[in-house]
Amino acid sequence: SGRGGGGGSGGVNGRGRIDLSDARFADIDPRLCALPCPQNSIVKPLFRGLLLNEVTCERCGRNSEKTEPFLDLSLDVPDHDGSCTIEECLQRFTSEDQLQQSERYRCPHCRSVQNARKKLTILAAPRVLCLHLKRFRWQPPLPPKITTTVTFDTEIDLQPYSTDSTTATKYRLFSVVNHHGAGSNSGHYTAFCRNSISGDWL
Repeated sequence: SGRGGGGGSGGVNGRGRIDLSDARFADIDPRLCALPCPQNSIVKPLFRGLLLNEVTCERCGRNSEKTEPFLDLSLDVPDHDGSCTIEECLQRFTSEDQLQQSERYRCPHCRSVQNARKKLTILAAPRVLCLHLKRFRWQPPLPPKITTTVTFDTEIDLQPYSTDSTTATKYRLFSVVNHHGAGSNSGHYTAFCRNSISGDWL
């Protein structure tokens, strides 16, 4: 999904940074502009966002924060006979996880391994949002496909999943890629794209 505008190449200066004087990149989050970018790259300026990874030690209560760049968001799909929404998948992605037993966190303040809580939120949204649905489970020899129906509208707002809940980041759907087949080693892909002029889906 995209926030509109833009196309072509350029917009990256000789120091490997996005040039905000280029009108095609004027609405990109300034925090993304500070990240290194390959010369003449068009992919990273358009698709790259930032996640905030927060881990809270359950013993001392202190937070550890780390930013993680991404080009797409890989969302778990619940494996059941019913259906779910894309918003539910995003909610699962940004919900709080418990780090316990073998996944316990080494707290730098306690200087020991402790139970902790981990949460991902979207710190800086990309100009073009790419959502990847994880349809296959790792189960040798052939990963089975998760066939749960995922429903979605033509517009989505990332505000509920963002670090700053007051920032509205809305996207409009313009393409969908589908996998047809029973497993990851077979099948084929089809795509539907929206014509930006007529609004028709092709």
